[in-house]
Amino acid sequence: MAGVFAALEVIRMMKSDGYQPKRSIFVNAYAGEEMSRFGMCCIGSRAIVGRIHQQDLKDARNMAGESIFDVLSHDGFEPERFNRDFSTKPRVHASLELHIEQNRILQDKGISVGIVTGICAPTNLRCEIHGIQSHAGGTSMEDRRDAFMASAEIALALEHLAKASDSEYITGTVGAMKLDPGAANVIPGQANFSIDIRSISAQDKDDLVEALQGKIDEITRNRGVTYQLEQLNNDTPYICSPRLRELLHESAKELELPVLDMISGAYHDSLMLGDITDAAMIFIPCKDGISHDRKESIDMDDLAKGTDLLAATLRRLSEE
Repeated sequence: MAGVFAALEVIRMMKSDGYQPKRSIFVNAYAGEEMSRFGMCCIGSRAIVGRIHQQDLKDARNMAGESIFDVLSHDGFEPERFNRDFSTKPRVHASLELHIEQNRILQDKGISVGIVTGICAPTNLRCEIHGIQSHAGGTSMEDRRDAFMASAEIALALEHLAKASDSEYITGTVGAMKLDPGAANVIPGQANFSIDIRSISAQDKDDLVEALQGKIDEITRNRGVTYQLEQLNNDTPYICSPRLRELLHESAKELELPVLDMISGAYHDSLMLGDITDAAMIFIPCKDGISHDRKESIDMDDLAKGTDLLAATLRRLSEE
């Protein structure tokens, strides 16, 4: 919400000052930025820049088998118009976004504003392990074909590979897992889990995926289980526009506002906007790096400083 309200406040400030920009300024609030129940992130911005099409809405499904297309139709939208409504990419001069940092770097350094140098992009995979369901007491440790234990070993392998990588910034996460049958006294015969790999380097990310694939082959073979691995998406990292970053630094200097250059480990809609225009981001601190949680919290003074930087830079851009 910080980014949306900061943008609206910038417009209010401009109107209050009687400012007339030479360019139109739009405030966009995108749908489905986070990895949604359909296994796709940044749905709204993907649509705008042409990364998804009507068939993708039919292919992307939730755990119940419903597609984005189905849900949009049920909710009264008209997804059958998608290819027509999104037939061309909009002409955009520049895009700026304010967001909470989702880390502790700004907080720990006592700096209110960060300027993002690049946005890490995710590769998202879904892994399904097939073992043999059997009784927890009646099956010896040697005779088990435990789908969960294979999954746990794969998760640890992912952690090890990410830590051992020489990448400037890379992460590997297993964030969701479902066991079948999911009973305390039954060895799971099946495990389904997510794999999230992100990096500021597309090559480093691809290398980690390849290395993990080798580990999955090895682990499942040794444990006598089988697997299926599905790639949900593989996005390319985005290096924020040097021109916009320079404008942000110039505006910060005029405002006498200390700033910090930093990588965004989280992805954002700005990554998608980079397909059609120059894009850049402003970060403000969030308490203890907590995000996507009721404990998420920001300081209003930090938000005000970030909004001032957004306003000053948008004024520069609107005069171009």
